[in-house]
Amino acid sequence: MDWSRVKSILIIALLITNLIIVLFIVIDNVEDNQMSITEQRALIEQILSDANVDNKIDVNLPLIEAMPKLTITYQMYDMSEFAHQFLGEYRETAGSYQNEQYKMIFNDNTLYIVNIADNKDKVVNLQTAEATAEDFIARYFGETADYELLDKQVKENAVILQYGQKYDDYYIYDTAMRVAVSGDQVVSLERKWMFVQMTDDKLQSVKPCYRALFSAIDQFTAQAPTTIQAADLGYRLEKTLLGENVQSGDALPYYRFKLAGKKTLFVPALAE
Repeated sequence: MDWSRVKSILIIALLITNLIIVLFIVIDNVEDNQMSITEQRALIEQILSDANVDNKIDVNLPLIEAMPKLTITYQMYDMSEFAHQFLGEYRETAGSYQNEQYKMIFNDNTLYIVNIADNKDKVVNLQTAEATAEDFIARYFGETADYELLDKQVKENAVILQYGQKYDDYYIYDTAMRVAVSGDQVVSLERKWMFVQMTDDKLQSVKPCYRALFSAIDQFTAQAPTTIQAADLGYRLEKTLLGENVQSGDALPYYRFKLAGKKTLFVPALAE
């Protein structure tokens, strides 16, 4: 056994451990409101560097001190009423509602709408697809600004637009709306959405980003070497310890870090 190599590895490991301990002492003793934004950014950069995590967004991480208290509930539908509004005259078969053009079902908190008419050989137009999708959303789900476009791509003979729900500038976890547009028609829609309600006027304190990063340093180290490509704050419905299918409850704040390779880490943001 090459003992000199073993010694070198141990020395490096001890140095890293000592550096982490020093960082922990600094972070634990500093008052958040005494740190300037520049100092917070420098500390974030140091934490990421020690974890072998690169930051391609120039440490453009959230620096928010408080967020509203929210209650969220998975959106449900009176399918008979919605089918009448959407389809006009329709027929119902085993939970499926359809007319000559569209078919819709609701399952596992998700609404599915499919255009069953012939949609072959439609012209794919990236420029008009987004407007077509959002006109459709406004017509049947109301003129709202509670979503953001996350991705747009051409797949076979349709443009696929992926949306996520938001509340103000905060994301809402476990929501999605996928709209497929072919020509000037929406050929399918999948929508898993939340009803969001502000519980009161009080704000809940959010831990600084550098504290959240440090508390989850082992998660980042496990992914290293990697790169943080985006970071934001939002809400997610907390699951129970038994893993039950929770339908509603208080929404807790979480940092969301998007890493290279389409990996995402969620870190609790509620101040202790």
